[in-house]
Amino acid sequence: YMDADVTKKENNLWSSTDTYYWPGAEHTLQFYAWAPVSGAFETTPATPENTKLTYTVPSDAADQKDIVVASPEETPGDHNAAQSLTFNHICTAVRFVTGSQMQPGTIKSVALKGVQYKGTYDLTTGEWIPDSEVFGFTQSLDKEMSGNETDGTEVATGEATFMMLPQTLPDNAKVEVVFHSTATNTDRTLEAIIGGMEW
Repeated sequence: YMDADVTKKENNLWSSTDTYYWPGAEHTLQFYAWAPVSGAFETTPATPENTKLTYTVPSDAADQKDIVVASPEETPGDHNAAQSLTFNHICTAVRFVTGSQMQPGTIKSVALKGVQYKGTYDLTTGEWIPDSEVFGFTQSLDKEMSGNETDGTEVATGEATFMMLPQTLPDNAKVEVVFHSTATNTDRTLEAIIGGMEW
């Protein structure tokens, strides 16, 4: 059993500080890897039998992590070479974009409400098991819109992208946008139910 952080070396290789030796052909090894390491998870595997990561989505979008994991097939104990790891993204990126008939004004905020935000990821099965508890995530944007934006123009990018747990959304889940209209000089709250959709 090896539980160690690794750092990038040269030639796209990563390595632990300590040296570990291949045990020989009479053994097989199972590797699991995940990133980021520090502060992202409540629990990580602590024994070979425990292959689960537990995670709670932070309330601030800038703190929400793009989690990646790698779970290759078992490796013979006499492999005696670098272990190749193919990482996969395991969160759902949620972003807001404009339609083709955007009105002039300001998008004050965007929100996801009533979505599951805690869960356990099993490195063996590659599946999330979300808790039933729900939460709402809001971003204040104050994004000025001219009304000339093309269909699909992103409202927020980069760190402003919501990184959520994959899930079948609960029945009452919804998106909410607060928009200040230039034409009427009023705020409008726009809502849409997204319950039952899959992330």
